[in-house]
Amino acid sequence: LPSQSCKAVTVPPITFATLGSVVPSWVLPSYSTTSFCVRLHETAGAASNIAFSVRSNACVQTINFNEKVLSVLERASRRDGENYYEMEVSAYKIVTLRILFDSINE
Repeated sequence: LPSQSCKAVTVPPITFATLGSVVPSWVLPSYSTTSFCVRLHETAGAASNIAFSVRSNACVQTINFNEKVLSVLERASRRDGENYYEMEVSAYKIVTLRILFDSINE
């Protein structure tokens, strides 16, 4: 079950600018932290670049199916109070992003 301390939010935790052949599958509260997990699937059999933004008080990590941190993404740029990220997703890869906020309802 998701973390009991996870609260409803009034804005989406992530906004995609570019997806290519990557398809967002779902967004769910994290089981282990007060954050959101976003599952992505590359579906065309070729690497694809994605670009997305999150609020400025967020940290973005890639995690495995057990929510173990694989990497912390570096911000590509910042504008309009949001952090922008870019990453490549390999062919047929399943990627889970965890978005952690300083305060979940800011």
